[in-house]
Amino acid sequence: MDYNIARMEISPKEYRFQTICLFILSTFAICVGMYYLKPVLIPFILSMFFTMMLTPVIDFLMKFLRCPRKLAILLTIMLGFLLISMFFLMISASIGQITSYASDYPSTVRQLLSDTVDKLPLERFGMEKEEVTKRFLETSANTVGNMMKGLASTLVSVLSSGFLVLIFMIFLLLGKQPPQHKEGSILHSIESRIKRFIGAMFFVSTLTGVLVGVALMILGVKFAFVFGILTILLNFIPNIGSIVATVLPIPVALLDPEMATWVKVLVFVIPTVIQLGIGNILQPKILGDSLQLHPVVILMSLVFFGMMWGIVGMFLASPIAAVVKIILEKIEYTQTIAQLMSGDIKSLSTDE
Repeated sequence: MDYNIARMEISPKEYRFQTICLFILSTFAICVGMYYLKPVLIPFILSMFFTMMLTPVIDFLMKFLRCPRKLAILLTIMLGFLLISMFFLMISASIGQITSYASDYPSTVRQLLSDTVDKLPLERFGMEKEEVTKRFLETSANTVGNMMKGLASTLVSVLSSGFLVLIFMIFLLLGKQPPQHKEGSILHSIESRIKRFIGAMFFVSTLTGVLVGVALMILGVKFAFVFGILTILLNFIPNIGSIVATVLPIPVALLDPEMATWVKVLVFVIPTVIQLGIGNILQPKILGDSLQLHPVVILMSLVFFGMMWGIVGMFLASPIAAVVKIILEKIEYTQTIAQLMSGDIKSLSTDE
């Protein structure tokens, strides 16, 4: 009773201000918890996305092949285990291939630097070639080799949690009930939008990775298969991922003494054309407006989750931001934030 009386004495503006302050404090507390619980949260969220990807398989087995639900779930779990195992084997083989050649790159870098310095007219500027070569070698002799080893270690750290992801995914599939969410509900909106986004991105990323990998293989680039796999993975990171995937093969091509200059140019041009063609023509038609997020919001979520969870956070940034937006749309006091996240500034001005 006393609480109701105290609440009636608070004006609507004060009550709204208190609600916003509580929202900010709770958001800060959630971010702190996400950072310290990332060893568990990252595998769990990954397993949720894998479960969403495999749910249509369960529906297909039940609807068209007339399989009982338990049998359909069992077959889907076996399929998920097979796919994760194949992916793990491919990445492991790629890591072995990268590390086997990593020790050869320092000598190649030294030779490339020496040849480049010899062709530069450094004497006109009062600089000695030997001194310039020595300084360059001290700073950049092992750059490429360290980059490749660092890439390998990153992939290993990501794959190390694969077993935990599989365990979470099995329990999520076993505990998943037939869809009972009403249209327009939060759970229905989240599930339908994330499913549509994951399916479209999986198709677009796979097509891009296959085309880039085949093109690099035809050009004779080392690790062409590895760069194809990395293109598939990095394309799940909006905007930034495609740029990184295009740049990655360039150092390997530049340090290959047997590769002609025009081929090295094509190593940059062909992946760029593929990325621009699919990213600007095919991807918008397939994805449509599935996430309904402004590009600035996507970029900010990439930075935020990259700082929180590293490279895995960048993969999950866009879907998580879409989930947050859907939840904010359903809350009266946060609908304005949801409109800002979608870039709907006109509606805000009209409301005022």
